[in-house]
Amino acid sequence: MKQAGFNLIELCICMSIAIILSGSFYYHYQNNKHELERKQAELYLQDIALSLHEHEDSKKGFAGLNLQQLGFQEEKDEYNYTLNSTANHFTLSAHPNFKDNCGTLSLNDTGSRTSSSRPCS
Repeated sequence: MKQAGFNLIELCICMSIAIILSGSFYYHYQNNKHELERKQAELYLQDIALSLHEHEDSKKGFAGLNLQQLGFQEEKDEYNYTLNSTANHFTLSAHPNFKDNCGTLSLNDTGSRTSSSRPCS
């Protein structure tokens, strides 16, 4: 009489497959999450830049500004933001709090975008 069910070898094989698949899904989930956070950081930099240009139009310059004066946070989500400004120019930076292949994202007053590691879309 044959008994229904799994033997130990079959159970081990099924568990191994499940572990490999879950590891792969988690890796892709993390990559997609970081990509989304990077896109949000880029949009946040653009919001700050827009606010800086509006301030320039009304006050004639960027000198002495910081993010708090403009109503923005220096730390948001998974990034730390910095603003370096002179009378006529500014550079915004977003430093990730996680290992990111793109590195630090930057945006300046001319609209030029860069990343410290490699070009990222």
